[in-house]
Amino acid sequence: MTAPSETSTDPRPEFAPALQTIVELVRRIMHADVASILSYSLIDETVRWKAASGFTVPVDYSQPVFRPAGSEIARRAFEAGTVGIIQGIGSRPEFAEKEVPVHLAEGICDMAVAPMRIVGSNSGALTAGYRSPHQFTDDEKAL
Repeated sequence: MTAPSETSTDPRPEFAPALQTIVELVRRIMHADVASILSYSLIDETVRWKAASGFTVPVDYSQPVFRPAGSEIARRAFEAGTVGIIQGIGSRPEFAEKEVPVHLAEGICDMAVAPMRIVGSNSGALTAGYRSPHQFTDDEKAL
């Protein structure tokens, strides 16, 4: 997915081009099919897209969406200071379509979620997703 044109209707902040560059670099370095930066509210379990690369379906940057499973993975990874690994998206009940609709629409089955501290009760994550099963190496997790 390329960055949307800079218009007054783009709901992303002025630093969106920098975030877009980051996700594109992560996607290339990790040899991932998609990459994204998301923000999570740890209080109301919502997720908001900040930047995305490699997606063919539209990503809605304008509204937060309720995603308890994604928020819980981000919370656990954040608290443990580790990269969360999600495998079997779409084939496991906790990662059914209502939890990861964009990733399922893209055919993403495995994903790494690297937590980022933002502000207060908000957290973020940098993700790298794969359309075919992927075994994450220790080097990839460290990267």
